[in-house]
Amino acid sequence: MVAKNKYTLKVGAEDGRARVIGLVSDASDYKLSWHLNQHLKIKLTKSADFIWSSKQMQQRQEFSCYSYIMPSENQIKLIRNLSSSGIPISPYHQFDYLVILQDGFAPNLADSILNQLKLSKLIRAVYPLDPSPILDWLG
Repeated sequence: MVAKNKYTLKVGAEDGRARVIGLVSDASDYKLSWHLNQHLKIKLTKSADFIWSSKQMQQRQEFSCYSYIMPSENQIKLIRNLSSSGIPISPYHQFDYLVILQDGFAPNLADSILNQLKLSKLIRAVYPLDPSPILDWLG
């Protein structure tokens, strides 16, 4: 059995917190990532699956993930919030996708990305979320 890559969330040094944004969208993960590349002028590419487990789950779940490292070394992740087994990440079950801004995004850049996401025609709703469930899981 081949081991899967594990997604590691790095917490930024600026404020010690990653930013998590919940998206509601009917688009496929590939279509949404292509759209965000056009809309945000970035280059999300398919990356290793995000692996999630919790006390309530019997086994680890794998979620499709796209990522982009910006020239400033900030990283954006787009995670489809439905595992290959059809299970969402429980604290965020209301959302189809999660956007994770890591490595200490400046607040003004994070707010700009949030506002640009709200203007997207493929996204029905955009919500800033509490990142602590993911940060707590990573321990």
